[in-house]
Amino acid sequence: MAGVSHLPHIVASGLVNSVKNLDTDDERMKLVAAGGFRDITRIASSSPDMWQQICLANRDAILKVLDYYISFMDHARTFIQDGDAEKLHAMFSSSKNYRDSIDDVRKGSVPRLYLLYVDIADEPGAIATITTMLAMNQINIRNIGILHNRDFEEGALRIEFYEEKARDSANEILSRRNYHVRRKV
Repeated sequence: MAGVSHLPHIVASGLVNSVKNLDTDDERMKLVAAGGFRDITRIASSSPDMWQQICLANRDAILKVLDYYISFMDHARTFIQDGDAEKLHAMFSSSKNYRDSIDDVRKGSVPRLYLLYVDIADEPGAIATITTMLAMNQINIRNIGILHNRDFEEGALRIEFYEEKARDSANEILSRRNYHVRRKV
């Protein structure tokens, strides 16, 4: 948990506070903060009281992963400082490959997620049309939301289903109706 939950909160907090402290008096950095910054720092809006307690309760494990992370960032800094294109590429390639291997369908104690991402037009009734199509085919939706980020500049519907079969049926139905559907972002 220290690596996959606690460290990300510390990193997000550190990034937000760094940008805040480096920002200009007219808060120009805040004004130009785009989707990537908002995406990676979303969890910095979590409860300060809760994260203070988590950090104190899991101090040893957090310090271990935090030390490793700081060492890794020192290496990244050296790669940039030295203009080491090969090591920078290897670093970004390694992280991309590992991140891409983290599937939405998880095993173990974390519930499985059956997701689809559907590109939608920003027009009245777009969501209703999709949900009606799925309802008419007896497909139950667990959760639904709209995404706006660099991957989905025009907007996309994130639809979560209870079962893999429902997700696959929805994918087939929507694809036949010429919707652009993806399983992974």
